[in-house]
Amino acid sequence: MRLLCRNEGRSPAWIDKIQGYGEIVEGRLRDLASPVGHKAQPFLPIGPIAPGKSEWRNLHIVCPGHLKNTQLLSLFVLVEYRDIFEKTRLTTCGYTVIGTILDRQETLLERNKMT
Repeated sequence: MRLLCRNEGRSPAWIDKIQGYGEIVEGRLRDLASPVGHKAQPFLPIGPIAPGKSEWRNLHIVCPGHLKNTQLLSLFVLVEYRDIFEKTRLTTCGYTVIGTILDRQETLLERNKMT
């Protein structure tokens, strides 16, 4: 998975933490929670991003098991960053993998937050 972080603000932002998690689920996504903590796999942070710029990172999310016909692959990504005032902010995103397409889990509000 390729993660793109864009700084749409007017001051630099520092990406301090990136975590990801993958799981195989039986066709029902509505019961998924936000797997922050011990379930999430850490990745190298990106560091500072200038205003109006973007940086990307390839995330190799490991998910044990094999998909069966009735199952879906669900991915969760957490990005923790801070602004010039040292205020910590968080963005989380949930995705379902269908073939080679990532579909955002828009209806799962707990998995798609921005502070």
